[in-house]
Amino acid sequence: MVSGVPAAGTYRLEVRRTDTNGAVFRDESDVTLGAAGPQGPQGVAGPIGPMGPQGPQGPQGTPGISGCEVVNSTSSHGPLSPNASVHMYKNCPSGKMLLAGGCEGFSNNAPFLSLVSSRPYSSPSSTSWRCVWVNSNDSPVTAVDLSVYAICATVP
Repeated sequence: MVSGVPAAGTYRLEVRRTDTNGAVFRDESDVTLGAAGPQGPQGVAGPIGPMGPQGPQGPQGTPGISGCEVVNSTSSHGPLSPNASVHMYKNCPSGKMLLAGGCEGFSNNAPFLSLVSSRPYSSPSSTSWRCVWVNSNDSPVTAVDLSVYAICATVP
């Protein structure tokens, strides 16, 4: 027998039944089976079953960033001779890491300065943002107000 189907050949088939009065009827005959045919085509997919039960809660994840804050410094500079530069830094509070930062110049003379660098400052640590402006005007800039910003957070 292969996979629940008897091999091809002749077999004795016996059928018994009992009626409602208890009489037993019996019949038998020879039955010849041929070889099993090829497998039929795949049937149509059945309907989607019901949703299973909710699984157990997973383990606690790694904590994310917290305590995000923007810190800044603003100061006035001038007079600045042509090609003179101004370097400003803003450190994150102790225990916090630098995420991003930026620079801003505001006052009537700010358009005469070119922002040439706005990036994390790696010395002494990566918790500072650095801004560098240069007087790109052919004459001195009398006074300008500049700000540097650092976006800081506690990072696990």
